[in-house]
Formats: sequence, C-alpha cells, structure tokens
Amino acid sequence: MGNNVTASDYKWQSSYRKLIKLRSMYPKDCYNEVLNGRPNPVYSWCLAQRRNRFKLSPKHLFQLEQLNFPWDSENKVNSDKWDVCFEQLVDHKMIYKENWLDEKIDDEFNPLYDWIEIQRNEKRKLAKSKIERLNSIGFNWNNAAEEKLAKWTKELNFYKKYMEQYSNKDHPFPKIRKNSKLERWCDIQRENRAELTEEQIEQLEELGFEWRSATEVRNETWDLCYDELLEYARTHNNKLPSDNTEDPHLRHIKFWYKYQITIKELLTEEQLEKLSVIENRRKKKEQDVDLKIEF
Repeated sequence: MGNNVTASDYKWQSSYRKLIKLRSMYPKDCYNEVLNGRPNPVYSWCLAQRRNRFKLSPKHLFQLEQLNFPWDSENKVNSDKWDVCFEQLVDHKMIYKENWLDEKIDDEFNPLYDWIEIQRNEKRKLAKSKIERLNSIGFNWNNAAEEKLAKWTKELNFYKKYMEQYSNKDHPFPKIRKNSKLERWCDIQRENRAELTEEQIEQLEELGFEWRSATEVRNETWDLCYDELLEYARTHNNKLPSDNTEDPHLRHIKFWYKYQITIKELLTEEQLEKLSVIENRRKKKEQDVDLKIEF
C-alpha cells in the first residue's frame, strides 16, 4: 500500500472497482439489491455513499459522478415512478371511462394494465397513502380473473333479460339487432368458446344460445329451403308450388323463392347457380306446355 493511500481509501477503491465490474456485466441492474438471484455485493456500499454524499471527499465524489451514480435511493426512484403511473391512470380514466381498468381497450392492449395488476397483487405491501389515492379514483381491487368473470356474468344477465323480453311461442329465439353490443358479445362467445369454462357454456346453453353465427344460420336455412323446393320440382314435373296452396309449408317455400328473385344482387355466386337450376326447370316446363298448345 502506498504512503498516500489510507486503509479506508483502499477499501473504498476496492468496492468502487467491484461496482465498475458489475456495471459492465449488469448495466441497468448493478445498483439493485439482488443480481441474478444473488445478493449484490456492493448494494450496502452504494447505500452508504448516498447517506454520506456530503461527507465524501472531492476525489470520491468525482469518481462516482464519472459513473453517473444514482444518488436517489431505489425506494425514492420507485416512488417517483409510482406517482407518474398514478397520474397516467387518472388521465386514462378520463379518456376511457368505464373501460379504463380493462386489459384491452378497443382491441388494443392497455399500456397501464401490468401496473394495475401489480397494485392489486401487492396491495398488502402498498403504503396506506397509495391505497387511499387509488380508492379516491374508484380503483377496482379485484384481480383480472374476478373482474373478467364479473363482467361476463353481467353481460350474460343482459342477454337473459333480452331473451325473456322478446321470445315467444312463434319466435323462441328472437333476432338480435344487427351491429348491437349484444350481437358483438354473442360473436365473442362463439369465437372464444374454447376459452370458456364448462359452467359458462352450460349457462349459455340453458338459455338456448345459438353457437352458429347469424351468417351460418342464414346459409343453412337458405340451403334447406332450396333443397325442399328443388325436391318439390323434381317430384311434380318441374312445377313450383301454387300461390293458392293451402299447405302453409309450401306457401312458405314459394314465398321464399319469389323473395330470392328480388334480392339476386345480394346472393352469392353459388346461390345464384342453384337458383338457375330451378328457373331452368320451370322455363322448360313452360316451353313444353307452349309446344303442346301449338301442336
């Protein structure tokens, strides 16, 4: 040891060199209490430098400044970060209203959601002042799973009331208004069926929930009416049911056929091709009748 180096300075320089080495290995975490699952060997030393900042020699101060040493304690830094996130959350609530605590908002991930979950999971560790601040803005302490289930149950009850209000003997499954929130909710249940619990699926099916989409039901109904009309034409010498028939089912499929003719521009190419089969049969029948008259 040189004549100009004291024992305390030598010890200080030894810790300083350790910090430099750790800083090269862990640039962002070298001041943390734990590094890679183990206690940080210079953590206590760093705390001592903060406590004794105004007692350090100019040389030691200069050396630490060269490393951009963080003079604020870890708790102070974390507290400042918490305050920033809290203010962002307040703004978030003003913008997104009832969706401010959701994991997703308008199909986009909520950037504050991870912080929100941390507050819920670590409520017991939070300072009373922080809990009071969160309570003052109506923060919901339920975790994500509980919140998600509560929201789903609320929407299920709305669906149940809608079904009870609009269903009757003739229409046990009332039509849900297109582009409504309820229609979107029903579509989500279909899309995410694999993610629902058995209990949730059972609750939906008890209400007669239709797992097929409106488009699928519409197409299946279309195919069913077409098959019945084609079969009728085949078995009745290419004739279509009479408008004056007393059979309500035959009246229905005849009306269905006439309606398809009026909305051809809305039909798919496949549906148009199928309709042309019936039209060609009907025209052939009319031509045969005309030929008999001429003869």
